[in-house]
Amino acid sequence: MSIHLVAVQHQLHNCPSEQEPHPWSTTRTVVQTISGRPCLNPVTIRSGDVVAVVACGRHDPANRQCGNCRTIITHPFGGLT
Repeated sequence: MSIHLVAVQHQLHNCPSEQEPHPWSTTRTVVQTISGRPCLNPVTIRSGDVVAVVACGRHDPANRQCGNCRTIITHPFGGLT
């Protein structure tokens, strides 16, 4: 599993029509990346005479990826985003 730590920063704004502060810009910054381990379920792809073996994370949708290929994005203050 690859883990990406993302910091989210909101720029707040007050305007005459809406007195409560509200975000007008959101910035997301990748703070840290922890690489996963080798794929546990590689996929064989064939195209004519060419055969290639790739990690399931490059081929399959997220719900069918092995635990080593799955990507998790976390917020630095806890919780998943």
